[in-house]
Amino acid sequence: MSTSWRDKQPPNLINFIATFLAGNSYRLSFCSLPPDFIFNNGGLSVAFLFETCWDTEKEADVFSRVNTLKRQFKHFYVVVTVPTSEQNEAFNHAYFKYREQAVQCLDAFVQVITSIPGIDSHDANTLAQAIGSIEAISKASKEFILENTDLSRDKAERIVRFFRDPQYYLSPKIN
Repeated sequence: MSTSWRDKQPPNLINFIATFLAGNSYRLSFCSLPPDFIFNNGGLSVAFLFETCWDTEKEADVFSRVNTLKRQFKHFYVVVTVPTSEQNEAFNHAYFKYREQAVQCLDAFVQVITSIPGIDSHDANTLAQAIGSIEAISKASKEFILENTDLSRDKAERIVRFFRDPQYYLSPKIN
């Protein structure tokens, strides 16, 4: 758990989390890291970001942090507490504003990935959800793509070849 996040919380919340984890044979440790909380079980990491006091002046920082952490963790959750209706309305407005920007980025992502011959928008969305960024896809092995997506062996080979074989990705594409 993040030390900076811990220091901002009431002690009874930290005690509750520590007791809950200890009751389930896990231990709570603190370190300075970007997510507020990382749960690791058998090699699977799940990251959490807690925003316990919504501040409209810090919304850009929060969403920037969310976008950064989404690229780093396959399993990432954000927990936001909005105790008043005004904060709830402000959060909803900010969420949909930043969500629209994220969708526009996803549209650009889909356009790039579907430029690979034989890869359609379903395949691009599958890659986005399972692997993440274009950079992560370019570094992924065929085996990794097959393990984490429902793509065929042929499509996985095509993706790997597209990112690693200059003769393939520089050759003209005829649709």
